[in-house]
Amino acid sequence: AVIARAEAGEDARLVAYVVPVPGNAVAEANPAAELRAHLGKLLPDYMVPSAFVFLPVLPLTPNGKLDRKALPPPDDKARLAGVEKVYVAPRTAEEKILADIWATLLKVDKVGVHDNFFELGGDSILSIRVVARAGEAGLKFSVQDAYQHQTIEELAAVAVTASGAAGEIDQSVVTGAAPLTPIQHWFFAWDNPDPHHFNWATYLPAPRGLTEAHLRGALQAVLAHHDALRTRFVGGGEGGGRIQQFAPIGEEMPLTEIDISAVSAAERPAVMEARANELQVSLNVENGPLVRLGWFKAGEKFDGYLLLVVHHAVTDTISFPLVVGDFTTALRQSLRQQEIALPAKTSSFKLWSELLLAEAAKPMAEDERAYWLDPRRREVGRLSIDFPEGDRTRAAAEDVTLTVDEETTRQLVSVARSMQAGVDELLVVALGRALTGAMHQERVVINIERHGRHDLGEGLNTSRTVGWFANISPALLVLPETLPADELLAAGVEQLRAIPRQGLGYGLLRYLGNDDDRAALGAQPEAEVFFNYFGQQNAGMGAPPKNKGRQQLPLGVLVSKRAARRHLIEINALIQNGVLQMRWSYSAGLLSADPVGGLLQACEAALRALVR
Repeated sequence: AVIARAEAGEDARLVAYVVPVPGNAVAEANPAAELRAHLGKLLPDYMVPSAFVFLPVLPLTPNGKLDRKALPPPDDKARLAGVEKVYVAPRTAEEKILADIWATLLKVDKVGVHDNFFELGGDSILSIRVVARAGEAGLKFSVQDAYQHQTIEELAAVAVTASGAAGEIDQSVVTGAAPLTPIQHWFFAWDNPDPHHFNWATYLPAPRGLTEAHLRGALQAVLAHHDALRTRFVGGGEGGGRIQQFAPIGEEMPLTEIDISAVSAAERPAVMEARANELQVSLNVENGPLVRLGWFKAGEKFDGYLLLVVHHAVTDTISFPLVVGDFTTALRQSLRQQEIALPAKTSSFKLWSELLLAEAAKPMAEDERAYWLDPRRREVGRLSIDFPEGDRTRAAAEDVTLTVDEETTRQLVSVARSMQAGVDELLVVALGRALTGAMHQERVVINIERHGRHDLGEGLNTSRTVGWFANISPALLVLPETLPADELLAAGVEQLRAIPRQGLGYGLLRYLGNDDDRAALGAQPEAEVFFNYFGQQNAGMGAPPKNKGRQQLPLGVLVSKRAARRHLIEINALIQNGVLQMRWSYSAGLLSADPVGGLLQACEAALRALVR
């Protein structure tokens, strides 16, 4: 029997309980080591138990099932037998590059060549950042390589240097037209009278000695490098729909200078907020720009500020930090009067959109189509609306945050690792239990946003590509109220893992498929709850950049308050500095605070039960 077990103050680990068969030859000197070596030939490392406990017989309950409570905890000898990892320092240049990248992104002191990326806390978003940073350092490999080769030693063996990499990506400026991607179709179908006002933003320091020429040089370099930032969404194409065009480099730079040197300290926040709001509404999805830089000039005696605003239609949780990082690099080089040199481009967003359209044209597997067209989706639980005629816009939104203590968060991450599951999967199961309980219905649909950078072949590498790659797909969960927590967790995670291609096919059918499929999916009830997980931000995750010491500076309103809400409840979760935070944004014009607060408490209770 193999179970995931956590003792006080420790992470959960896989423990094997072994009953030797009489007469079976097992090395007496170190049977655990022999068993572990044998299993290591059959299973991936993460599935091999880290402790072995030998028993004369497995304890059973009166009805003949394994009695887990009667299984003894592993002692020190069982924990260490055959499983102690010896630190081996990086030996080659490739291993040293990878170890430094892992240590930086995972926030660990040192990484050995036999350490496992996912056991150290890595996940899918971080693996994309590993590929990107390795590319900057001259090592080429794919995200799929990072999944298949999970140790430094294995990954270094398949990585190739930039000089030896086949099929180098064209570094020239991309122009021309391309079809919309599913997430862009989703965006333009939104009831939003202000499609230009849906942004990401952050402040950067404006170093002394900065000139307009420095900023223009850095901006032009970034706009030339990241083609998606020059996108224009224009009318045209079949049926009068939109297409995206990648404009050539223009002379006009999206730079706005704002002099606040004469504004008093007391008045400065209000003045900056007003001007920030002007910047937020200054983008234009049809004619451009979709990037705006505001330079708040504070005079010669004080540092100024740079407010970078980018439209969400051309950037996402992975892209925005890339834009910020490359602009910072370009500006630093410009200030030093150096030639601006950014890391090599990866596959263009134009190519990505074309590959998605080609993928949608391929016959879809019947089981995948059946999953999205499942008739049970028409009979799912619905939330009770308190004010049916209430305000449905974002102006009526209210936020409430669920914060989980550090110890429970640590246990949550530990349980996820021991199950080889994502923290997001456990959070969705807890959310599903809370919703089904409130709805008194065992079926619920939750819209889940994922980073969406799928491997579509064709030598595709999107690790440093800027654009909106995310996919949003409705996960159908069946969670009977009678299931105890352990069975609920297993059932919920299994259902989430059964989602074909992490939701890719839904967008292909819903927005790029044939008329029948588009109509069938469009007729399904809309999910009322949205979930997005940004990961462990203290481990270098790609959540929206914070102001880092400049939090008091007003960003302005990032999304138009006149836009209709797509969901009754939107949940954005992340782990920051070891603490889980789930921010619930709900339609206060439709839902009263008490039911939402009850859902939040039920979600926390379900989460704690799953962790236990």
